[in-house]
Amino acid sequence: MTDPSIKSDGVKESLINEAVDFVSELPVFYSDDLDRKSLWERIGNGLLAAVQKCNGDVELFVNQVLVYIKADAAKVAASDRLANLIFTFSSRDKGWREGFLRQFQEYHYLIIVKSRMAWNSRKQVL
Repeated sequence: MTDPSIKSDGVKESLINEAVDFVSELPVFYSDDLDRKSLWERIGNGLLAAVQKCNGDVELFVNQVLVYIKADAAKVAASDRLANLIFTFSSRDKGWREGFLRQFQEYHYLIIVKSRMAWNSRKQVL
C-alpha cells in the first residue's frame, strides 16, 4: 500500500508550478498602503496564514491571501488571469486541492523564490 499524500515527482512539480503561477500574480494586487520593500515577506506570511485558516478550501485560501496583502477589490475583480486561476483551482478534485495547499507549507521558500523570479520576468513585459 502507498501513502496517498506522497506525490510523484511530476505531480509535485506540477503542483509547485501552479502555486508559483498563482503567487507570481499577487504583486499586482499588493496594496499601495503597504511597504513595497516587504512585498515578498508579506506575501509569504500571507500564504502561511491563509493555509492555516482555510481548512482545505482553496477559494477561502485565495481570499485570505488577498485580504492579507490588502488587495484592492477593483483590481481583483478586473483580473481575468486571477479569475481563470481561481476557476481552475475550484474545478480540481479534492486530492489535487489538498496537495496544492500542502505545497505552501512544504515548499514555502521554494515557491516564494520561483514566484519572485516569474514576477520579475513578467513585469518587464508589462
